[in-house]
Amino acid sequence: MNAGTYKVVFEGEVLPGSNTEDVKRQLATAFGIDAPTLDRLFAGRPVVIKRGIDRETAMKYKNAFAKAGAVCRIEPVGEPPGTPPPPPVEPHAAPPRPKPESSAERLSVRRPRQARLRAERQSSRFHRPGKARRRYSVFHAFVMSFFSQDLYRDVGRNWRGCAFLYLLLLLALCSIPKMMMLYSGFSGFLTDVAPQLLSQIPAITVSEGQVSIDREEPYFIRDPKSGETIAVIDTTGQFESLGEAGTYVLVTKTQVMVRKSTRETRTFDLSGIRHFRLGPDVIYRWLAVAAKWLIIALFPILVFGSFVYRIVQALIYGLIGILFGKITKAFLDYRSLIRLSIVAVTPAIIVDTLRTVARVPVPRWWLACFLMTMVLLFFGVWANARESAPSRTSAFSMGKA
Repeated sequence: MNAGTYKVVFEGEVLPGSNTEDVKRQLATAFGIDAPTLDRLFAGRPVVIKRGIDRETAMKYKNAFAKAGAVCRIEPVGEPPGTPPPPPVEPHAAPPRPKPESSAERLSVRRPRQARLRAERQSSRFHRPGKARRRYSVFHAFVMSFFSQDLYRDVGRNWRGCAFLYLLLLLALCSIPKMMMLYSGFSGFLTDVAPQLLSQIPAITVSEGQVSIDREEPYFIRDPKSGETIAVIDTTGQFESLGEAGTYVLVTKTQVMVRKSTRETRTFDLSGIRHFRLGPDVIYRWLAVAAKWLIIALFPILVFGSFVYRIVQALIYGLIGILFGKITKAFLDYRSLIRLSIVAVTPAIIVDTLRTVARVPVPRWWLACFLMTMVLLFFGVWANARESAPSRTSAFSMGKA
């Protein structure tokens, strides 16, 4: 027998506050244990995980099981050669009676013990057994999602309850440059295009449902850059449809016609308006207010719409992750795969934001984003399938204790 050898014994016991199914998944992921072996481990009978190892190696196994939420014990296999036998005990000698302790001695022993118990209870509030803390924060994922298998392993095992908040934060940050571009474009329109366009608009008055202007009709409003006619005001009846006027907006004596697309035209009846006046000054004030509140009004709408879209996308990608899990033999549940999908789509979101800001057109960009996400999702699932313990189950010498 080797000097100072030990064995590691497991009887299916889990740490307080741990769920047995979660512990099984943690052990399966850490040691690559298949389902029949898991059933044997949790059958309630003592099973020898490893035999004939030194104490340091035995402690590694014990700590690995404890990290997964399981409890195992270490037992010595034999004593080192040359160990002197225990001293003989006289057959009729009575054991010495202990000296009675004084009350002061009892208090001196009890108080450190009580302080130690209080410290253990306080520390357990912050780190419960069987629930590993996150190694990486959500901010690490902005960069490490491009390459780090350690991040994906941490996400798959420990990112419970924060993946959707991470996605919301990511989308909010990536929406800021897009909103700034929209605001810049609208401000440029107010500065460069709006004055030339508004200078063509006459004062329009609607009284008792009838339109009148202070210019000769039909009156044409044209695009300052292209010269194309974009609106016609005609209360004389010369033009009665958008096709006849060849424009996008036609204002007649009692109606406003707007072409939304080649197949859709909207008509607004003005007969119910008693009095209304519209001029360039009024329109410019409206545009200035819109420019001021544009980001505040549209930002939450843009973020919420993107958030709903990406959640649906993550649910679909999680189903694809089940297939990747079978290929890589990774024991991951559907919630873990959704978390991995959210982190795997991060590079596509960031690169798409940079492409939008740089105004770089890429053919079939959606396909490139999908392939990028699938490669990273497979990488993340594969990272969770890799061993993270001293030895895999195939190296265990399991047997009855």
